[in-house]
Amino acid sequence: MKVKKILTIISGVILILSIAFVSYLSMGQAIPMPEALAAMKSDEKVEITNKDFIVFTPINTKAEKALIIYPGGKVKPEAYAPTARAFAERGIKTIIVKMPFNLAIFGINKADKVIEQNNDIKKWYIAGHSLGGVMAARYVKSHQDAFDGLILWASYPEESSDLSESTLPIMSIYGRNDGLTQPGKISKTRHLLPDSILWVSIAGGNHSQFGWYGFQKGDEAADISREEQQKQIVDATMEIINPAAWQNIKIGD
Repeated sequence: MKVKKILTIISGVILILSIAFVSYLSMGQAIPMPEALAAMKSDEKVEITNKDFIVFTPINTKAEKALIIYPGGKVKPEAYAPTARAFAERGIKTIIVKMPFNLAIFGINKADKVIEQNNDIKKWYIAGHSLGGVMAARYVKSHQDAFDGLILWASYPEESSDLSESTLPIMSIYGRNDGLTQPGKISKTRHLLPDSILWVSIAGGNHSQFGWYGFQKGDEAADISREEQQKQIVDATMEIINPAAWQNIKIGD
């Protein structure tokens, strides 16, 4: 009887924890804006497939470079569709990774399958927003030979993902009005990144405008439009993909 009672209690605790976990996941999910959903449609410039991953493929050019995007925590992948489309329109095949529960911590190695399914790509780059950037840095730490660049969008590496000795081109792009991944936190992790890193600060940019999902609780208001912030994000990211143009970047403080 005692064993049966203990098992009943354990089952009850597991059920409560499961319900709590599901409730947590269902709360505060960042929903794609109408602009993001509109960007999910193929046209004469970009073909979009939405299966294991959301893939944006340039139509009129053979893409030899590709960018993998790890979404921010609890942000639906479609929220980065306009950003991905912008890269594809510049000839870069772009793949947004769908994460379990919309949390990249549960899909750190998803890039394995992306690369495996696209063996025609000659150069790989990976970008991650917020939690997605933290996990992208963790993935790159043990896969540096597979990539030609890492771009952190409002993000930073963990202590266990120390990249200070890395020779991989790395860029950190952040908004000065970011209320979630604050510039101060990014500054405190500079020792985990190489001296060669390129820093790009966006005056008036915040955390939420790294994607297209509205305003995120805890963030600060942006002083620039989402369109302007997105343009700066895409332009700067393209500089690391086309390294000959690095000198064009205006480095932030």
